[in-house]
Amino acid sequence: MPFITYTINKTFFENYKEIDIEKLSQFNVDVEDLNLDKKAILIENENYNIIEKLGKTINQIANDKIDSSLAQKKVLLENMLNNITKSLSHKLRNNDKNKISINFEKDKNNQFPREHKNKIIIGIFYPEDFDNKCDVFEKNFMDKLGIFIELKSKSNTDKIDKISIYHKELAKYLMPDNRSLHCQNLKEYKDSLDPKNDFYILENMKKIEYGVNLLYKWWKNLPDNIRPPNFTILSDFPPSLTKQQRREITDPELNFLQTNIENFLFFANDKNKNKAKVKIIKQIDIPSNQWWKHKRHWIFAKKMENVLNKEDISFVAIKSDFGVEIVNPNNTSKLSKEMELTTVTNKNTKHMRDITDYLFNDAKKGTI
Repeated sequence: MPFITYTINKTFFENYKEIDIEKLSQFNVDVEDLNLDKKAILIENENYNIIEKLGKTINQIANDKIDSSLAQKKVLLENMLNNITKSLSHKLRNNDKNKISINFEKDKNNQFPREHKNKIIIGIFYPEDFDNKCDVFEKNFMDKLGIFIELKSKSNTDKIDKISIYHKELAKYLMPDNRSLHCQNLKEYKDSLDPKNDFYILENMKKIEYGVNLLYKWWKNLPDNIRPPNFTILSDFPPSLTKQQRREITDPELNFLQTNIENFLFFANDKNKNKAKVKIIKQIDIPSNQWWKHKRHWIFAKKMENVLNKEDISFVAIKSDFGVEIVNPNNTSKLSKEMELTTVTNKNTKHMRDITDYLFNDAKKGTI
């Protein structure tokens, strides 16, 4: 998740006469369905070429004495070859065998589990889909995104260059009052809070901190050659600033707020050469007065140099109903019970058009 990973077991090619025709036909339908929104990833061992093996099997049947059953099987295998070559494809190195979760391994007589296939196609995920555990979520969701990013990194035009996370209330939850607004260190501010009297402030800070920690560590641990160099969280001004302060804020003052949040969330970036950033957006820089409303999206965008048209803006979007709040604030090994993630396939919606406009405007300014 949000992609399904599948492979073809070696036994599938051992005796083509034993292949179940009905199950093979259904497999073709399943892969074709999953391919519609590029949600299927074929996993191949670097020492075992599935495409080549399948081609040889088709040739074997062609050279055999073909009856009606074998002729049908040959057509289905040709369809299979066509379908799997349209899937995203990832070559698995031998030493990476245990690092990637494979959801389905096709043999002669099985098929994709209906429930799992439908879950991927619908694209809505809850904590229960990951046993409510952060480590399961990282392996079955975030690591699948890592595979996708790696596949895209092989293309100069489609390489993922920027991860943007939109969370309107992030600055509000981390800087809820004057104490937080003027402190030199948000960690000290958090440590100074009274667990009883400041319970909700403390809980909101933890929700933000722990969720960002999971996402930031995932990004930071991606291999250097595929890691998108830009990781940015975008938020609104904290309401602890007055309207006048928002209007009159200077660039150094804005940088101070952003840097304070960055140091708290990103461990002062751990001396990582690719710096994660927080960007507090001024109203004048966003497409409309209602732009922030319900923006809780994770955006994975390709490089945007020399962008001339909005049609050139390309990204993958995941809508998170609670932004970065995906980890239980009372137990960092557990997911938040409220987490809900949706993979967005329809780019012609108000939210997606807003984000496209914002990315396009930033690209024109050369700030991306």
